[in-house]
Amino acid sequence: MMQHFKYRFQSLLNIKEKLEENKKLELGKALQNLEHEKKRLSDLIRKREESIEQYRDKTSKIVSISTLKEASSNVYHFDSLINLQENKVKKKKSDVEVCKTGLALAKKETKMFEKIKEKDKIQHKYLLEKEEEEKIDSFVSFNSSVKQRR
Repeated sequence: MMQHFKYRFQSLLNIKEKLEENKKLELGKALQNLEHEKKRLSDLIRKREESIEQYRDKTSKIVSISTLKEASSNVYHFDSLINLQENKVKKKKSDVEVCKTGLALAKKETKMFEKIKEKDKIQHKYLLEKEEEEKIDSFVSFNSSVKQRR
């Protein structure tokens, strides 16, 4: 009588697979956040360059000191914003690395349970084959003993 294979840690494997899937989703979200912050940084850098161009245009003409101060202040303001944004990008990169590490660990745990499952399947198949051989041997022995009695 053949028994179907039932993995003893199937519920744990299911949990590990769900955790791995969640880690993949977290990594995807972290990568999206990183790209968003990088885009904001590149926008700030572009705006800073525009501000520098405006400053150069104003310095090439005769303008008041307050206009020059304002243009200089704009450049300084963008420098500050860029510095803050660079820190945000670094933080998002760190978040991505944490997610990658978590995903690698989740994959490792899932693989471990999958390997145990594969070994258990092989063992199960071996035991079934052995049981089948014993039944055949028993049947052959029975048949030969019946023939000898006749």
